[in-house]
Amino acid sequence: MHQPPATTSASPLTPGSYQAADQDLERDLERDLERDLERDLERDLKDHTQVTIRAMRGEDADDIFEIVNQHAFRYWTLALPYESFDSIKTWLQPRSPRDLHYSAELDGRVVGASALRPFYGRRAHAAEFWIGVHEQHARHGIGSRLLAAMIDTADNWLNIKRLEMTVFTDNVAALALYKKFGFEIEGTHKAATFRDGAFVDAHCMARLR
Repeated sequence: MHQPPATTSASPLTPGSYQAADQDLERDLERDLERDLERDLERDLKDHTQVTIRAMRGEDADDIFEIVNQHAFRYWTLALPYESFDSIKTWLQPRSPRDLHYSAELDGRVVGASALRPFYGRRAHAAEFWIGVHEQHARHGIGSRLLAAMIDTADNWLNIKRLEMTVFTDNVAALALYKKFGFEIEGTHKAATFRDGAFVDAHCMARLR
């Protein structure tokens, strides 16, 4: 008697298989972004060789006000729409003598800024920071330059053992940048903040010297 050909059936997809596929996709995205960051940094050596990292000045406020009110800065931070110039100028003032503010200058304009803010008392060995880069100069290594300057100050001048911050879990470019400098994810805040109509999670990241 003729036997019908054997048939095979695909195994049903389980929640675990979907999760594994998502994790593989996330790893691929991170790998691609790391390659992009390296390529952008190489291009920066050619296109942004005139960028100077220096101490922030009072007259930088106009350029930084423009950066803070851009969509990219607001989307990836806790900034609000329509923040006034006076409120931004006040925010840029050091909260203490230990705070250090940095500007990235190119062709007479500030195209990036950051601040290193050490803690006090029993947390004097730790510090937090922020970084902002103008949208037109993103992915050109300016964030890397600012972060490197803050790490150098923290390690070699302030004896900071722990640098920490929070970053949205979907900010893949920032995650790749911080991991490149030795930051590790320590945990995740669920529904950490409200952004553009939805709650979003944030990773706690730190670098220990």
